[in-house]
Amino acid sequence: MFSIPPDINELCMADAFVRYRDTVGLHVYPVYPPWAEVRDPGKQPAMRQWWDTDPQDCNLEKYFKTKRPYNIGVCPEPPFIFVDLAHV
Repeated sequence: MFSIPPDINELCMADAFVRYRDTVGLHVYPVYPPWAEVRDPGKQPAMRQWWDTDPQDCNLEKYFKTKRPYNIGVCPEPPFIFVDLAHV
Protein backbone atom coordinates (compact mmCIF):
# COMPACT_ATOMS: atom_id res chain seq x y z
CA MET A 1 0.00 0.00 0.00
CA PHE A 2 1.23 3.48 -0.88
CA SER A 3 1.38 6.07 1.85
CA ILE A 4 3.16 9.35 2.38
CA PRO A 5 5.67 9.00 5.24
CA PRO A 6 4.18 10.71 8.32
CA ASP A 7 7.36 12.72 8.99
CA ILE A 8 7.73 14.06 5.43
CA ASN A 9 6.95 17.68 6.39
CA GLU A 10 9.69 17.63 9.01
CA LEU A 11 12.40 16.82 6.45
CA CYS A 12 14.47 19.27 4.46
CA MET A 13 13.77 19.18 0.71
CA ALA A 14 16.86 17.08 -0.06
CA ASP A 15 15.87 14.44 2.50
CA ALA A 16 12.25 14.50 1.32
CA PHE A 17 13.43 13.97 -2.28
CA VAL A 18 15.54 10.98 -1.21
CA ARG A 19 12.68 9.55 0.89
CA TYR A 20 10.21 9.80 -2.00
CA ARG A 21 12.79 8.31 -4.38
CA ASP A 22 14.31 5.55 -2.27
CA THR A 23 11.68 4.58 0.28
CA VAL A 24 8.41 5.29 -1.49
CA GLY A 25 9.80 4.45 -4.96
CA LEU A 26 8.44 7.47 -6.84
CA HIS A 27 9.89 9.01 -10.00
CA VAL A 28 10.73 12.46 -8.60
CA TYR A 29 12.50 15.45 -10.16
CA PRO A 30 13.26 19.09 -9.24
CA VAL A 31 10.67 21.74 -10.03
CA TYR A 32 11.43 25.46 -10.22
CA PRO A 33 10.60 27.22 -6.93
CA PRO A 34 7.74 29.76 -6.73
CA TRP A 35 10.12 32.74 -6.96
CA ALA A 36 11.89 31.55 -10.13
CA GLU A 37 11.57 33.79 -13.16
CA VAL A 38 10.17 31.11 -15.46
CA ARG A 39 6.76 30.29 -16.86
CA ASP A 40 4.69 28.46 -14.22
CA PRO A 41 7.13 28.74 -11.30
CA GLY A 42 6.43 26.17 -8.63
CA LYS A 43 5.09 23.74 -11.24
CA GLN A 44 7.58 23.72 -14.13
CA PRO A 45 10.20 20.93 -14.14
CA ALA A 46 13.75 22.28 -13.78
CA MET A 47 15.20 19.48 -15.89
CA ARG A 48 14.76 18.92 -19.59
CA GLN A 49 13.24 15.55 -20.39
CA TRP A 50 12.44 14.93 -16.72
CA TRP A 51 10.45 11.85 -17.75
CA ASP A 52 13.65 10.19 -19.02
CA THR A 53 15.81 11.34 -16.11
CA ASP A 54 16.81 8.80 -13.48
CA PRO A 55 16.07 10.29 -10.05
CA GLN A 56 19.26 8.62 -8.77
CA ASP A 57 21.22 10.99 -11.04
CA CYS A 58 19.69 14.16 -9.59
CA ASN A 59 22.23 16.66 -8.27
CA LEU A 60 20.86 17.10 -4.74
CA GLU A 61 23.45 19.78 -3.92
CA LYS A 62 22.40 21.94 -6.86
CA TYR A 63 18.62 21.75 -6.40
CA PHE A 64 17.86 21.02 -2.77
CA LYS A 65 20.75 21.76 -0.41
CA THR A 66 20.54 25.54 -0.63
CA LYS A 67 18.83 28.17 1.48
CA ARG A 68 16.16 28.40 -1.21
CA PRO A 69 15.58 24.82 -2.42
CA TYR A 70 13.58 23.85 -5.47
CA ASN A 71 10.23 22.09 -5.20
CA ILE A 72 9.77 18.36 -5.79
CA GLY A 73 7.77 17.08 -8.73
CA VAL A 74 6.60 13.53 -9.25
CA CYS A 75 5.72 11.52 -12.32
CA PRO A 76 3.12 8.95 -11.29
CA GLU A 77 3.72 5.54 -12.80
CA PRO A 78 1.37 2.55 -12.70
CA PRO A 79 -0.26 1.52 -10.46
CA PHE A 80 -0.33 5.04 -8.96
CA ILE A 81 -2.76 7.81 -9.89
CA PHE A 82 -2.22 11.25 -8.37
CA VAL A 83 -4.72 14.05 -7.93
CA ASP A 84 -3.24 17.52 -7.39
CA LEU A 85 -5.66 19.55 -5.31
CA ALA A 86 -5.07 23.27 -5.07
CA HIS A 87 -6.43 25.46 -2.34
CA VAL A 88 -7.68 28.68 -3.85
